[in-house]
Amino acid sequence: MHRIKKTLFYHSKTMGSRLKNLLIAKLIRLMAKTTFDRSPVGLVHTFLNVLATIFFSHFSQFYSVASAEYLSEKILGVREERFARLMILNKLMSKYIQIALHDMSWKQTLSFLDRNCKVITGGQHKPAKLLLCTHTGDYWLAILGAARQYQGSGCDFIVPVYQAITDDLQQMYNKISIPGVNIIFINIHQKGMLLKLNRSLRDENSVVAIFYDLFGYSAGVYNGATESVEFFNKKGQMTTGIVNVAKRLGLAVSFVSCCYASEEEKYLVEITPPVQLTETQDATKGMLAFLEGYLRTTPWQWSFISSLDAYYHLSLFSLNAKNSREASHFARLNDKYSHRL
Repeated sequence: MHRIKKTLFYHSKTMGSRLKNLLIAKLIRLMAKTTFDRSPVGLVHTFLNVLATIFFSHFSQFYSVASAEYLSEKILGVREERFARLMILNKLMSKYIQIALHDMSWKQTLSFLDRNCKVITGGQHKPAKLLLCTHTGDYWLAILGAARQYQGSGCDFIVPVYQAITDDLQQMYNKISIPGVNIIFINIHQKGMLLKLNRSLRDENSVVAIFYDLFGYSAGVYNGATESVEFFNKKGQMTTGIVNVAKRLGLAVSFVSCCYASEEEKYLVEITPPVQLTETQDATKGMLAFLEGYLRTTPWQWSFISSLDAYYHLSLFSLNAKNSREASHFARLNDKYSHRL
């Protein structure tokens, strides 16, 4: 191990960023192949910690760690000496899980889930038909952990996504096999998908799991219209609009988060008991409180910690709409008064 570490450290100094990413992906793929269905997460963390040490400078820049640490301290009030290392480890672990889900069989994935993912429901009741999820811990484990709670129910489990569904992604989706649960990923921007989502919310045999903690644009992908929110005592914007639909339909909702617990060396997927929404209830406050509670303890496990300031910018969608309204208003005034010049 020491010789491998020394060799990698030497080559890490001479490689470009692209070559480093290719090498890292290859090493993680090799690691997943030999550990995914048999080794505890704690052991995987040990291997990834070696990678994090060797390529620390590269990861710090690639994941904008300094920005994340600064925003966490200034906005969230959270300061942690090991912030950079913990954030890099979380990113690498998510990469490991994503690669493993793509490469390994569903049987191997189930083995990993049974050993390394614990679901906490906080009650005897099944989760609600609308799951409001956060991008915390690991995205895939949150989805799979939640979906397995509906095993044998014969339901459609709808997961809206915002990026294009490539053949590679579809291949991953097709592997998922939970008895009595039909998991369907839909691209929310495709024609007719908003109507499909609305019908699914009304259908008693459908469950919808939607991630609500997004800002308007992420890595060039439009995540949907944002709503005004109070986020850590500051006015911001977030894609929480689904809750307005849920209130009109009188739906019950459950909140879902995922977190890696180092003491247990397991991922914990928390699903709250169902909460019935009413028209007079300010459900957005509950959504923000759930997310804020998580971020006050482990902000480095949130996917968007490096982009925290983006939640306080006026979204590009809103700016474009404002500019269009003003341009239209100017055109009407110009047409009205131009003949008097």
